[in-house]
Amino acid sequence: GVYNYGMTTVTYTATDASGNTSTCSFKVTVDVDGAVTLLIDSVVVDCASGAQQIAVNVTVEDFSDLLGLQFSIVWDEAVLQFDTVDNDYPGLNLDASDFLGFTTTPNGILRFLGGDPVNGWPAIPDGGIFFTLYFNVLNPSGTTNINFVGPYDAVDVNFNSIPLLTFNGLFQSADLTPPVISFCPA
Repeated sequence: GVYNYGMTTVTYTATDASGNTSTCSFKVTVDVDGAVTLLIDSVVVDCASGAQQIAVNVTVEDFSDLLGLQFSIVWDEAVLQFDTVDNDYPGLNLDASDFLGFTTTPNGILRFLGGDPVNGWPAIPDGGIFFTLYFNVLNPSGTTNINFVGPYDAVDVNFNSIPLLTFNGLFQSADLTPPVISFCPA
């Protein structure tokens, strides 16, 4: 098939004449030369557990030779309420000033404009955590996309604008309680 830039999960499903099914999934990655990639984790929580707070990682790929980034992250404020951001990669030295309006932005959007224009940021290995967002769950049975929105910008150590690929996440609650077998013909 034809795939967009980035990572795509391909799933094959086979069904026999009796209706039995089996699936096989794998990932196809199409790389953009010179691009940096940001990914928001998807989080599924057990609605029966009454989860009060969740952590959502923003991970990276091809994160090297960067001076700075600009993007925003949005979510449904009826489902999740932003609490804080933490866990930046050593040497990045992120602080509240990198997250524009950290304390004054309306809930449902977080703007990021940060970098190190003198030395550049340290490289982060593929799959490394750039930072972690913490949310309070307002609606334990709710679902919301957690999306990147523009304007987007990535600048390398030579002050060139480079491609920035983004992959959105999802918060979803589910009943993860295993079913009880009430009768087992042994």
